[in-house]
Amino acid sequence: MESLNKENYNPEEHLFNTLNNLDIGFVKVNNTGVILNHNLFFNKIFGYNPEKNLIGTKILDYWQNTDDRDNFRKILYKNDIVKKYITSAKNLDGKQIFLELNFKLEKNSNGEIISSEGIFVDITKRTETEQRLKESERKSQNIIENLPMGVHTYQLGKDGHLYLIGSNPAADQILGVDNSLSIGKTIDQAFPNIVDTDIPEKFGEIAEKGGFWHKEDIIYEDKRIKGAFENFNFQASPGIVVSMFNDISERKKAEQKLKESEKKLRNLNIQLEQRIEERTWELKESENKLRKFMDSATDGIIIFDSKLNYIDVNNITLQTVDMTREELIGKNILDIAPGLKETGRYDKYLDVIKTGKPFSTEDIIFNRKDGSLSSFFSTRAFKVGNELGIIFTDITERKKAEEKLKESEKKYRNLFESCIDGIVLTDMEGRILDCNEKYSDMLGYTIEELQKLTYLQLTPEKWHAGEAEIVQNQFIAQGYSDEFEKEYIKKDGTIFPVALKGWLIKDENGNLEGMWGFIRDITESKKKEEEIRLHSEIMTNMSEGVYLIRLEDLIIVYVNPRFEQMFGYESGEMIGKYVVIVNAPTEKTPEETKNEIMGILQETGEWHGEVQNIKKDGTIFWCYANVSLFDHPEYGKVIVSVHTDITERKKREEEIIDEKNKLQTVINTIQNGLSVQDLEYNILYHNHVVTDLFGDCVGKKCYKIYEGNDKICLECPVELAFKDGKSHTIIRELKKPHSGEISYWENIANPIRNSEGKIVSCLEIATNITEIKKSEEEIKRIKESYERLTDNANVAIFRVKIKGRDIVYSIPVNPAAERLFGYSKAEWLSDSTLGFKIIHPDFVEKQKQIMGDINKNKKPIKNAVLGWIAKDGQEVILEYTIIPILDDNGDIVYFESIGVDITERKKSEETLKESERKLKEAQALGKIGYWEFDITNQQITWSDQVFKIYNRDPSLGPPSEEEEAHYYTSDTNERLKEYARRAIEFGEEFDYDLQANLPSGMVVHLSALMRTIKNRSGQVIKLTGTVQDITERIEKEKEIEEDLKEINQLKSEFLRRASHELKTPLISIKGFSDLILALYEDQLDPVIISKLREINDGCERLQNIINNLLKTSRLESTEIKPKVQKEDLSFLINFCVHELQALAERRKQSIKLDIHDNLFVNMEKEEIHDVLSNILTNAIKYTPPKGKIEVKTELKKDFVVVSVSDNGIGFTE
Repeated sequence: MESLNKENYNPEEHLFNTLNNLDIGFVKVNNTGVILNHNLFFNKIFGYNPEKNLIGTKILDYWQNTDDRDNFRKILYKNDIVKKYITSAKNLDGKQIFLELNFKLEKNSNGEIISSEGIFVDITKRTETEQRLKESERKSQNIIENLPMGVHTYQLGKDGHLYLIGSNPAADQILGVDNSLSIGKTIDQAFPNIVDTDIPEKFGEIAEKGGFWHKEDIIYEDKRIKGAFENFNFQASPGIVVSMFNDISERKKAEQKLKESEKKLRNLNIQLEQRIEERTWELKESENKLRKFMDSATDGIIIFDSKLNYIDVNNITLQTVDMTREELIGKNILDIAPGLKETGRYDKYLDVIKTGKPFSTEDIIFNRKDGSLSSFFSTRAFKVGNELGIIFTDITERKKAEEKLKESEKKYRNLFESCIDGIVLTDMEGRILDCNEKYSDMLGYTIEELQKLTYLQLTPEKWHAGEAEIVQNQFIAQGYSDEFEKEYIKKDGTIFPVALKGWLIKDENGNLEGMWGFIRDITESKKKEEEIRLHSEIMTNMSEGVYLIRLEDLIIVYVNPRFEQMFGYESGEMIGKYVVIVNAPTEKTPEETKNEIMGILQETGEWHGEVQNIKKDGTIFWCYANVSLFDHPEYGKVIVSVHTDITERKKREEEIIDEKNKLQTVINTIQNGLSVQDLEYNILYHNHVVTDLFGDCVGKKCYKIYEGNDKICLECPVELAFKDGKSHTIIRELKKPHSGEISYWENIANPIRNSEGKIVSCLEIATNITEIKKSEEEIKRIKESYERLTDNANVAIFRVKIKGRDIVYSIPVNPAAERLFGYSKAEWLSDSTLGFKIIHPDFVEKQKQIMGDINKNKKPIKNAVLGWIAKDGQEVILEYTIIPILDDNGDIVYFESIGVDITERKKSEETLKESERKLKEAQALGKIGYWEFDITNQQITWSDQVFKIYNRDPSLGPPSEEEEAHYYTSDTNERLKEYARRAIEFGEEFDYDLQANLPSGMVVHLSALMRTIKNRSGQVIKLTGTVQDITERIEKEKEIEEDLKEINQLKSEFLRRASHELKTPLISIKGFSDLILALYEDQLDPVIISKLREINDGCERLQNIINNLLKTSRLESTEIKPKVQKEDLSFLINFCVHELQALAERRKQSIKLDIHDNLFVNMEKEEIHDVLSNILTNAIKYTPPKGKIEVKTELKKDFVVVSVSDNGIGFTE
């Protein structure tokens, strides 16, 4: 395994390669969202080309949900890190993807956030699969929950028992129990009644081997079925059994009853057959009578069964539906009339069968073949036994008459109200009976007001005699009148002319009933008659062509001389011709052109536009036509069309349009922005480039669009062009209105002059120079960076002129070259051999080799290391890149040498090597080995000392996982695996001891530790650790332990003997002192009595010491058995606290109890009392005044842990 100190190791590149191999995207961005670094897989996740370099660009906004984005940022900026954040996003194509994010913030030494970096894991497929799985599980569960059958699911446990893990509501209903209470129990515990059956065994076989088992269970009581269940059992997946069951008690009971009924039925069948024969003859007789009746009936008769199937029809019915009896009988009514359900009729028929209530209606029958209306019928439906009878009567003729009457009335009213003339109905005396709105509007009255008047009251008196004569001579004589003119009086007194035409009305016997009058207001037509006369004179002499077309049949009725001349016809030749003779055939026929114009004309009353016409000789030419509708006194409604020949103008326009299109094509293809502005700086025109930047700008001020100003921009090139009539250029920085994107443009303004040479507008041409600007800035930045780098960094750059192996001169290019060697530029130029003089003796041959390689290969040399002696005598070591510069003939002109000062690095490497040597020596002395595990490539590395500890040949390399497993017990192997898992997943670190059984038979005791190495994202990439051979220490500890046992035995023997040897004389001393006090206290001097009592007190103290020694001796004895019994530990703790409460209060201390109630435990009460009292006394003694002491109990399995904590000084180590 290569050392991490190798010069070719690039951790960032290694990380990127690793993440790419793991399909993990990496990105690093600054605080403004600009990408600082990323790997190839980041491109792939978001749909970019893998080779595209996104450094320096804005990171794409991949969030789909702004709340999700804000929540992510909130967590990141709060905790400085976010782990395993799941979110939905979108890639470059807008497609939804799912990502797992792990991000952290990077801060400088001041704690300021400078960037953030993280990894992306594409979990789209996993998420979609999980969603489909959840949906599938939801659907499956929904199906199971709603199944009418009971469903139980069992799982085969590791102990070989089947456990109930699922049940649906139907199972509760069928079994009559709450199965949820049995979830998690074995099948025997859940259903004890099936323990002795074969069900558990069969279920076990299905769980292990699969298969399907169908089973029916029937319970009998007095030969009658009491209950029955049907089971379907199968393996859902390995170890999972699904049992589906149903209560079939009713079905089985029904089957039993059916068998009993069959027997009774067979007996009845014999009797029925006899009766059927008797009734068959009677039925046939009745059928014959019914058939004669039905066939002779004039109405249609149909008999349906209870399901509306045809069972009998008469001849009228067959004629009506145009079918034979064989085609109809047995069919359902919906087969013949499929739409019957939609009308509701089908349900009504069924309702008659169900309720017996008849109903009647009228039906429309449609032809079955072509769907046309066939007949109208009056239908009556009624119940016949359990069947339905229908009788229908053909009322088609009556219906047709009614419809005609309604249609006639409708037409009359529509005609009456829609007529453009006024219509009035009067009786023979002239009284108005009815009129339309046109008539009432014409006179200014309401219809109700007119019905109170006579037509004479509406007519000026001068017209009465003449009108009476027309009534007598025309109405009475011929039944109608010719159209005549008269005058009417409006409600406001205005008199106006009308044209009137009338008809006489007679009854069936020829008696006169009244008159119809049709009246038209001719006020305007009278005015127009005079106008037309004047216009006729004008049209005859005007320069435009004019012709009149009768609207009724579109026949030309008038043309002026100019129109005839324009179309090449003789005078009067066009009169009587159809209007389309003037229309030229184009992509439309002349008739289609006529129809298009007429459609607009009838809708709006006029048409204006350009039209292609045709002369008599076939010549096609362009005209501009103005077409209008007029009332003509002779021809009625006419079309007046005025034509102007625009052929020459059209030719010029087409030439202009053609040139304009060519120019527009050129304008649209160029990538420069073009705009034209008038003298007020309004934009008159712009091309697509300006539209892309600012949208539609026509009519807007240029300075508002480009700069957002309310006045002309400073140094505006357009303003300067308007002033001096010359072209002007400016570099302009523009910001897009919505995105805020900055771009740079070179704008050239050129004045536009009219034919008189006067400036009327300005053409502004804008060229996007953003990339050029960026390149210039980048070049400037690189140049400045390079100069800073070469001036300040320890990089010596020389330009060396050579001739063969000889140096003509060496020129230091940057200050660092002079600083590192201590020689000035003048000194280098004055001595061409200086480069040979100051070379370090150890590198003379290397220098000659390099010179030879350059002359021979004429290719760049990299990573060449040379040592030098600087002017101050210090050693300088540089790593060179040497680039030969060749002329056109391939000969070396000079070479550039770029040397990086690696003096300190070389010293560090030497120091590192020395440290590594010392570390190896220390590891060997301390028997400590080092190991490393690379998670990415699953490679483990051992130091030499690890191989020695495990007595393994280093040439074999570290053991495989299988080999290493033989070194340890199974428990130790499981423990080591768990440590490794937790270290990789959670970054935990461990210190632990273990024992290894080596293949050689040696047993070694080891002390080890495990640490983690993480990448910038906080992800664990390596595990490292040490292992130390502590076998000798363990053996020494065992020897010490044996020695301690021997010492303890001697101590115990000493305590036992000392206590007994002291106790015997002590009893004598105390006994005699008590006896003297008892017998002679009243005779002795007080001083002697005092001394005797001191002896007694001393004896008691010594007795306590001896008792403690004896107790200690007993406690250390292995033969002593504690006298335990069940006692209340809660009471004992409270008792001890109560005893010492006064002492604590004097020291102003508080004792807090957090203990369980009624803690009954097996213990020796007196001994535990002493222990608790001693611990509490120490706590009170060593806790400062106003301190806090807490007594707490914890339950751990079968034990009670009592802990006493305080804020005292504690114990020393």
